[in-house]
Amino acid sequence: MRFNTPIATAVAIALVLLSLSAHAATTGTLAGTVTDTTGAALPGVTVTVTSPQLLGSRSVETNASGEYILALLPPGTYRMEFILSGFATVVRNDVRVGLDTTTDVDVPLDLGPMEAKLTVTADAVVIDPTQTTVQQNFGTEHLKYAVIGSAGRSYQTVLQQAPGVAGGANPQVMGANLGQNNYLLDGVNTTDPVTHTFGSNLPFDAIQEISIQTLGKDAEYGRAVGGVINVVTKSGGNEFSGTLDTRYTSDQFSETNDFYGDEQDYQNFQPSATLGGPILQDRLWFFGTLERIDNKNTAPPFTYGGDLTITPGTFAFDGWNSLVKFTATPAANHTVSLRYTDNRATIENADGTVTYSPEADAIQTQDSQIYNAGYDAILSPNWITSVQVGVRRGYLETAPKSGDVSIPAVFHNDYGFFTQSYDNWQYGERNRNEVIASSTYFLQGAGSHTLKAGLNLDQAEFSSFNNSTGIGAFDDVCTDANSFALGVPCSGLIRVRDRRAAGGSAFEPYYADVFSVKPEETYESDLSAFYVQDEWQPVDAITARIGLRYETMDFKTPGDVANQPQFSKLQPRIGAAWDVFNNARTIVHGFWGQIMDDNGLSLASFASAQPTTWSRFLYNPATGRYDRYVDTPQNGSSGNQYDPDLEPTVSNEANFGVTQRIGTNTSLDVTGLWRRSDNMFEDACFDEECHFYWMTNKPNGLDVLQSEYKGAVVKLESRPFSWLSGLVSYTWSESEGSVEYTQNAGADFDVYPAHYINRLGGLSDDARHRFKASGYVRAPFGTTFGLDGFWESGTPDDATANLGVLDAPAGYGTLFLLPRGTRRLDSLHRLDFQAMHEFDLGKLRIGLIGTVHNLLGSDGVTDLGSSIGGYAPCLDAGGVARGEVVDAVDARAGDCVANPLWGVEHGEDRPEYRNLYVSSTSYGLPIDGQRPRRYEVGLRFEF
Repeated sequence: MRFNTPIATAVAIALVLLSLSAHAATTGTLAGTVTDTTGAALPGVTVTVTSPQLLGSRSVETNASGEYILALLPPGTYRMEFILSGFATVVRNDVRVGLDTTTDVDVPLDLGPMEAKLTVTADAVVIDPTQTTVQQNFGTEHLKYAVIGSAGRSYQTVLQQAPGVAGGANPQVMGANLGQNNYLLDGVNTTDPVTHTFGSNLPFDAIQEISIQTLGKDAEYGRAVGGVINVVTKSGGNEFSGTLDTRYTSDQFSETNDFYGDEQDYQNFQPSATLGGPILQDRLWFFGTLERIDNKNTAPPFTYGGDLTITPGTFAFDGWNSLVKFTATPAANHTVSLRYTDNRATIENADGTVTYSPEADAIQTQDSQIYNAGYDAILSPNWITSVQVGVRRGYLETAPKSGDVSIPAVFHNDYGFFTQSYDNWQYGERNRNEVIASSTYFLQGAGSHTLKAGLNLDQAEFSSFNNSTGIGAFDDVCTDANSFALGVPCSGLIRVRDRRAAGGSAFEPYYADVFSVKPEETYESDLSAFYVQDEWQPVDAITARIGLRYETMDFKTPGDVANQPQFSKLQPRIGAAWDVFNNARTIVHGFWGQIMDDNGLSLASFASAQPTTWSRFLYNPATGRYDRYVDTPQNGSSGNQYDPDLEPTVSNEANFGVTQRIGTNTSLDVTGLWRRSDNMFEDACFDEECHFYWMTNKPNGLDVLQSEYKGAVVKLESRPFSWLSGLVSYTWSESEGSVEYTQNAGADFDVYPAHYINRLGGLSDDARHRFKASGYVRAPFGTTFGLDGFWESGTPDDATANLGVLDAPAGYGTLFLLPRGTRRLDSLHRLDFQAMHEFDLGKLRIGLIGTVHNLLGSDGVTDLGSSIGGYAPCLDAGGVARGEVVDAVDARAGDCVANPLWGVEHGEDRPEYRNLYVSSTSYGLPIDGQRPRRYEVGLRFEF
């Protein structure tokens, strides 16, 4: 592992901080007060906890106020025993400890002999009376029975059951975009260093618990305007245990609908196994898991130009996920853990769509390995500490599946598809080194304090080679006479056009774009974060959470690049919780704070200083060569720059709500939410000709980059009986903004004014109403029925036009014809169902699994044709431009759609453009929908 000097210095600071004072992000806490029957505090009570998730037992004595705290507890169920001479012993069974939560257990002791035990079963639904974070936890029982089918068996998919979460595998959390989350695995950051999306997978049965924090994060957590996703893996136990789970489905198990007909061709097969147990009882445990992923999908053929049919190659994902973990207690109250995770895959026909003919598709290889070492220690009843070191090594390559990068891709300009070869060859390493250190001290004085201090040091690295294919195929024009540097190879792309209507051959060469090959380059970022937090209880019923986080991020681009981003931000966070009746039944909670957004290494690569040249060569039919040199070449570095006043994106956020226990193991929470992002940044054209770009908070000097979310969540969690569990939520929200996930370098605000029109409005996750329900029911005859369903009102599906044609107001990009969010889809709903019948054969349990996705057969539209196409007159049968004028965007004349904004919104007095029609055969028509009812079978073994 390599750390630079600032990182090494910070490591030394970490060792100093260990002598200061937070519990690790992989554990929970038990706390409470022990009294006698009159309510008087009982000091000196021995509180002992045991659990299948805990190495050995853990004990602590109550203080002079009768209070106790047991921290650093792995999530799971616990047995608690309260012992004091002269009093009857009290035992609490099945006490639930959740990830990143405090379980409050207050106990009265009766006078009597210690041998007289009172045993009580604890509540299965826990209300944390100190919590001000909007958070959802998913434990092992929920993950086993309420996650439906193989499609749901990933931690990313489970997140969709949480309130305020939308999107797909990379979710949009309460208005944040899909690149604004942070993914922790056993407390270590696994977020992809480049894209800032999820960067690691693991077999589903390896998961002990998942939590997602949305708004109201403590100072311990940063780097995520959206969600902090924390996944804790299993550790083994004092008894050997294991699972073997396999699921299978294919197109033979699917019905059809308007969007998915008989041409479906897919197969998913995903067996996985786990094994854990003791190496030394109560001293050393192991846990291992392995998963095979074999998924295939073939898209249906598509015919271009009436007679050219493309049948794409079969997308084939062949992968392995594995994890090995050792957990040890070398001494009482000291825990050491070592973990290794590996995700590797090969993807044939990685595009797998009709955009690429079979011979022109790609093969992708990828691998991600994470090494993690952790140390937790209880140094005294009042002092705990934690240190973790994480190392990530990732690799990804995409190349033509032929293996020959010298063959150039051929792009068919008239229809938009590739033949002959894939058009890109790229590979890169995505690495991260991380140190996390934290410590907690429990202090009495003006009430009780849980003082936390910690740091996070992170160095990320992206080594990238990314070029067009056709390397070496254009040596005849890649010369110094054409402004290419001597000795630098070139790559390129050939473009052809359909000339049959003009009496030519079917496809004729048109021109070639030729590029100098850029060598591999390495980009880096360094992050340092320091935080302090006080969980202060001035009186028993009130908790104040006061935190401060200081964070710096430095991005490094090789070469002499000016104003490389260096961000820093002091982030205050204040929360309060009031346990109204001091019995953990009615909690009023609120929060306000700031979070600085993290960013991927695509920001560092934006201003690459590598010398590059691009030129275009028209094809000369007379010579059969690309020998007509046109256009002005772009020489030297990219020319991209950073605004010297570039500021980091910061989220200001708040929540306020009430949590109420309303019955046996049932809680109801109502919370209002608000979040606004300030100082968002995006690239924009630096000069009028748009030769160069710069990264700025204010494209064209305007404050146009916005994102705001406001909403309210009603959430019901209930487990009234051992055989019934449910999570139900309703979310009302408004998610508005002007830009979504672009890695800060999209075409959204490049050119003024075309790219600025109608940009502000409802974002893609802006459903006013969302209802979600998941849970399970155990029948008395050994079958467990699981359900997962949702209903949401319509989300935006905007009306746009392409600008990538001659005479358009900008040379490329998208024009929003209506204000963002105006046009919407109809509401959607889906219900997935699963039945698992289990046979107990001594220590072996066998489960037969049947799954029905989309049980009700709903076929709602998920995508409308949004683009009216490019700017060209709509012709009648005789090839003459139509002259009629249509004023409404949605008005049609055959296959033509009006474009009333052309010339009007651009301040141009050019009525000839207002009267043009734009050819679009799909605009406003359903082009995709929900998948039909489909089935899956599975077999599961547990011991």
